[in-house]
Amino acid sequence: MTTRTGRRRGHVPVRRCLGCGERRPKGALARFVASPRPEGHRLARDADGTAGGRGLYVCLRPACFERAVARRAFQRALRPPGPLAIDPALGSTLLSERKAGQWPVAEVAG
Repeated sequence: MTTRTGRRRGHVPVRRCLGCGERRPKGALARFVASPRPEGHRLARDADGTAGGRGLYVCLRPACFERAVARRAFQRALRPPGPLAIDPALGSTLLSERKAGQWPVAEVAG
């Protein structure tokens, strides 16, 4: 059965982590967007998921964030018109959020 918005009841959106490639529920991943700046774009954490633009998702493990940075996955996925500045401290904030219990860590079978 569908709701008035056309979505199925009980449907959980699934996204792929840029670091490890695992598919997980959208709520169990951290979302990032590119925020425009005069000198180029800057990768920013979108904690509430309401920022405009293309969202990129990473597991709540700092290793996944670091791997995505090393593989230039953010640049490939965003294709910004100029340089993309990435603050390495963003990865460490994921670990603190996970330890604080602010984000669920759910698994998806399949």
